[in-house]
Amino acid sequence: MQISYSHHGNRLIFQRNADGIQLLGLFEKSLTPSNLEAGSILEMQVNTTYGVKGLKTDSRHLLLADRMALMAIVEDERYHGNLVVVILKDPITGILAEVNYLLSTGSPTIRTWVRVRNDGPISIRLERIYSAVLHNLAACGQQPWHEKTCLHVWYKSPNGAKRWRRARERQGSMVKERHSFPPYGQSVKGGNWANPTVLPMGVLEDVETRTSWYWQIEYSRIWNWELSETKGKQLSFCAQAQNVSQCGWQVQLQPGDAFKTAPVAFGSVRGGSEDAWRALADYRQQVFRRNRCSLRGYG
Repeated sequence: MQISYSHHGNRLIFQRNADGIQLLGLFEKSLTPSNLEAGSILEMQVNTTYGVKGLKTDSRHLLLADRMALMAIVEDERYHGNLVVVILKDPITGILAEVNYLLSTGSPTIRTWVRVRNDGPISIRLERIYSAVLHNLAACGQQPWHEKTCLHVWYKSPNGAKRWRRARERQGSMVKERHSFPPYGQSVKGGNWANPTVLPMGVLEDVETRTSWYWQIEYSRIWNWELSETKGKQLSFCAQAQNVSQCGWQVQLQPGDAFKTAPVAFGSVRGGSEDAWRALADYRQQVFRRNRCSLRGYG
């Protein structure tokens, strides 16, 4: 059964079965996907510090939403948008995960983050978790994604200038390459969040259907995102702000402890990369104004 949420001309589509839920993707309403495989909405790596039934002692385990039980889907209307929370639980470790999707008011942008709580009887070390996972990008149309997409990234040049770079020549290796860049804005303390030099951003443009996907990791230190091809030859995106392989990051969750990831904003617009950048810039200004009003006591 499909669950669809309409948002500014797009549809965020989930695929639900008796025991779980998967994400099909974010699509324009006029472009109906067909024969596409849904994928996991959550991926994290945990390390068990003590023995537990079904797991080995002190070993890493990759937890996907596919192996977790769907507990509930909660919808809440907020001032800044409609919030959809998918609640999952792993029956072996007892980990409870809440995958949040905030469909922003006045913008095609969706803000997503994950909250994890250890409801099990033992300590769990969280070593990696993705804030955002999105499947089936550039899946509509006649051409395969690698023949019709252009990647645009925000980068800092050797002379210090910051601008968008079109990375079409890298399409051939995109499926194997991990896009991990230096921490932009790391030296900025108390700076303007609306400044586009602070946070990592990217745009994927489908020149055949004239559709563009964009994303922004709302964390300016250690982070990475990647585009990869699935077994079904479709394109998936994932992003995270921290992981143990990059900086030794880890969080020890004692029974009852919780952790929330840094948010990632993503969206899709009809048009090219400039239209995507405009939508992302509008979203950034909305969040900046909201934060400024909150500091003044009007939030």
